Amino acid sequence: GIIRAGTGDYASMLGKSFSGSKVNRAFGSVGAAVRTEIEHREDATLIAAKAPIDGYPLQVIVLGGSSWLMKVYALILSAGLFTALTIYATFKAIRYKLREGMLLQKQNRIIVEKQVAEAASKTKGEFLAVMSHEIRTPLNGVLGALDLMKTEPLTQSAARHLNIAETSGEYLLSLIDDILVFSKLEDGQFKFEQSPQSLNAIFDSLEALFRPLTDKAGNELVIDISGSLPKSVMVDPVRLRQVLINLLSNANKFTTNGNIELIGSLVAKDENTATMHFAVSDTGIGIPAEKQNVIFEKFKSLDSTFSRRTDGTGLGLAICDEIVRAMGGQIKVD
Repeated sequence: GIIRAGTGDYASMLGKSFSGSKVNRAFGSVGAAVRTEIEHREDATLIAAKAPIDGYPLQVIVLGGSSWLMKVYALILSAGLFTALTIYATFKAIRYKLREGMLLQKQNRIIVEKQVAEAASKTKGEFLAVMSHEIRTPLNGVLGALDLMKTEPLTQSAARHLNIAETSGEYLLSLIDDILVFSKLEDGQFKFEQSPQSLNAIFDSLEALFRPLTDKAGNELVIDISGSLPKSVMVDPVRLRQVLINLLSNANKFTTNGNIELIGSLVAKDENTATMHFAVSDTGIGIPAEKQNVIFEKFKSLDSTFSRRTDGTGLGLAICDEIVRAMGGQIKVD
């Protein structure tokens, strides 16, 4: 009932219905004289007028809908499409359920593995803490006995052997301390004990400790503390000294006949907080750029050459990193 094509007056009526209009009435008198046929070509249905009508322009008027065959095609196509969509939706639902189940199993396995790893880590930490305490007690006794022996008359050879034993004992004690601190850091048992401290007193003690060591290595020790630093701060002096001692020790360890410098300066200050910057520099062998990203990792040393020259657990800088970050700061190397 829609005009699909036309010329003249009918051209302005394309797409409109002609039901009950003058078009229908005018067409009625000649419609019977027109012989038409319906042709089906692939996906198109054609209505063809085989004889022209004298005095009338071309008129094409669709009086009916799709043929029954096309309706059958449409129904079959719709049914096939619906079936395909149903199968696809069912397949997706089953696949989703299977994947959801696999993810749930994987998640449960990860949770269990995490719990097992945490339990193992806790057991390891407890074991290290207990063993560290147990070893420290007799080792301190050995160091005390060696220190008393130094007051007695000794031959030159015996004195040399005594110094070797004392140095080895002190080194072993420092390794045990590193392991103990690291186990506490991993278990979250590391506590800071803040108290009012004089920064000048802390740095005076560092200079007194390292001056003989740097002199022995032929190094010049320079400690430059800015006058803008607060005279007294709330800080854990043991942990601050532990970080600076480790950095100064490393600087002296890898420097010979050079300079070692500790610089302290004020970054920012308000009524309650002071942010301070400490830098330890040396003129030693340095650290290659490609190695600088591993020195703060646990149980890492630069290479076998350095390890042979300066034995260690590889925990010193990792512990420094943990302590500084726990104090709300950051540590880096250049």
